[in-house]
Amino acid sequence: MPRTLRLDEIRLRCQRRADKESDPSIGTAEWNALISEQYGDLYSEVEKTGMRYFESKLAIVATGAASYAAPSDHLSTLGVYRVDASGGLVELEEIMVQERTRWAGRTGAASCYDLVGATLTLYPRPSSGSYEMVYMPQAPDLSLAPDSTLIDVVTADGEAFLIWGVAVKAKAKSEAGVGLEIK
Repeated sequence: MPRTLRLDEIRLRCQRRADKESDPSIGTAEWNALISEQYGDLYSEVEKTGMRYFESKLAIVATGAASYAAPSDHLSTLGVYRVDASGGLVELEEIMVQERTRWAGRTGAASCYDLVGATLTLYPRPSSGSYEMVYMPQAPDLSLAPDSTLIDVVTADGEAFLIWGVAVKAKAKSEAGVGLEIK
């Protein structure tokens, strides 16, 4: 079960941890930017574990197109699959740049793919069929998010990582230094 907190709750906890609840030197927008930055760090740490916690999927209906747009929030590819007649998934191999010419001009059910920038190409080029790209999305930018935005911090450790990290960054901004005390 996810551990979710509202952005305004996280901001208040960070302010309290940094002992800056009534300090006007850091405004709401800057607090949110600090939270967004630290959340991106948490997001990356979760992704590195291989948990696939934030995994997303993109359904692709083959049309014979030369390529397909990768999701705009794509961070990393976990796999690309052909959906077979029974609904099962057949994993496609990722090819290297040197292998492209081997597949150029061929058509049929895809058995491999490559991803260059924001473009996914299936090889051989399928004129029909369903495919699925499983990927890790980018961490959301919370700097302009409304206070009611729910943020999944995954675990109590993730919550502590986020709050302590923001508190240290906020304290570093002041001339008082980064010393922290638990009250």
